[in-house]
Amino acid sequence: MADVPLGKLADESSERDAVHIAIAPVIAGEDLEPGEDVGFIQGSKTHVTSRTMAVIGIVDPFLTGTVRAGQSFYMLLFPNSVTGMRHHWSHPSFKEEEVEAAPNPPIDWSKLKPDPTPKGPVWRTETVMGLCRQMLDNHDFSALPIMADALEEAGFDQKEVLHKMRATCPDHWEAMKEVCSVYSDEMEKAVAGIDDFAIGTLGTTFSDVMDGAEKYLNEGSWNDDNFMEGSKGDWREFWRNYAVLMHDKPHADDEVPYRCSC
Repeated sequence: MADVPLGKLADESSERDAVHIAIAPVIAGEDLEPGEDVGFIQGSKTHVTSRTMAVIGIVDPFLTGTVRAGQSFYMLLFPNSVTGMRHHWSHPSFKEEEVEAAPNPPIDWSKLKPDPTPKGPVWRTETVMGLCRQMLDNHDFSALPIMADALEEAGFDQKEVLHKMRATCPDHWEAMKEVCSVYSDEMEKAVAGIDDFAIGTLGTTFSDVMDGAEKYLNEGSWNDDNFMEGSKGDWREFWRNYAVLMHDKPHADDEVPYRCSC
């Protein structure tokens, strides 16, 4: 990786350029100013301070005001200090496992309760709802055929949907789509929105766009021309629907996915 010319004065040979800057979300251990040198508080890998000799970066210089203690912000690491970068950089102050995507947090089901008035008079039973929660919590949809039986016994009569649930080794995202559609009207609406966006705008499938979103969140780049379609408004709606299905899992900005040309 070539040295980045930042941190040095430009001379007659200097030219326009573009660079990658490694950034990391951190928490202010005290009030900090944009551009201020910071490093981790001893024993912490989340909170930073300016009162250390072991500075490794600066407070986001593009902020327009003081970062108050306890607020999160992006720290820009010093040029030429990272040891590797592929839209997933490495640095001596960060252990590899600490920069990997965080596991899915437990779902707070109190924030998304099943609809009190189901589509049918009886099929959103306690058994069906319990199976939905179990599968969504564990991201394990092997109980889908069992839920199909419970739904049918409760009066659910959509034969095509029941057939999909009983299919051998259904696609992960397709299985999740069926479970979400059963659990609540809010989640069913989000599934329909992503389905329409995938097919109508991107010319792909629900599974492909969800798989692509996961890779985009983990790697920061979505190198597929098919996913460069759609306006910012389209993608804003997609990420809103994505957040409904994935609950409190962190998700990307509302812009069109970034595609690196390097």
